[in-house]
Amino acid sequence: MKKLLILAILLLTIVGCQKEKYLEYQKPTGVIADMSGYQGLISEQFYDITVDEILKKIENRETFIVYFGYEDCPWCNCVVPILHEVSIEKDMPVYYMDFNNSVNKENVSGMKQISELCGNDQQGLKEGQFAFFFPTVLYIKQGEVYKVHVGTVSGHNGFVDPLTEKQKERLAYQYNKEFEGLLVLEN
Repeated sequence: MKKLLILAILLLTIVGCQKEKYLEYQKPTGVIADMSGYQGLISEQFYDITVDEILKKIENRETFIVYFGYEDCPWCNCVVPILHEVSIEKDMPVYYMDFNNSVNKENVSGMKQISELCGNDQQGLKEGQFAFFFPTVLYIKQGEVYKVHVGTVSGHNGFVDPLTEKQKERLAYQYNKEFEGLLVLEN
């Protein structure tokens, strides 16, 4: 009986102490995005990506992060510096899709697919239309949507106020958790 108890404790210890398995984050390649429209940010943490490239990466079951936004969006201007800091801290560069300069008639159907992946309601829209909200950070893990982060933090109105220090901390915390969780493999 003692042997069984010791064996059970030993087995639980071994199983309980297993380290989590992590994916390796493939750093983006290609053209470094011009982020200077976001409060003059100069960064090598953001890379341009197209609608077709996003869909191809999903099809290839890749793991990556895409930020969707545009320079004139007040909420986008609040999140980019924080997203930039977290991407440096985690050493995980981010793809950037500049909505104002990337969406056209030729890629509307692909953009609608991406919008649906982000959970945006498409009901009531006419042919060639889609709904999308900004800023959006889309986390793709092995070709599947892991997380979608839309906006900043609850209670923030980008038209009226900049983020408070507490809101910045909360947003950085959320991004940190999302970046970290992206690489954890489920058992």
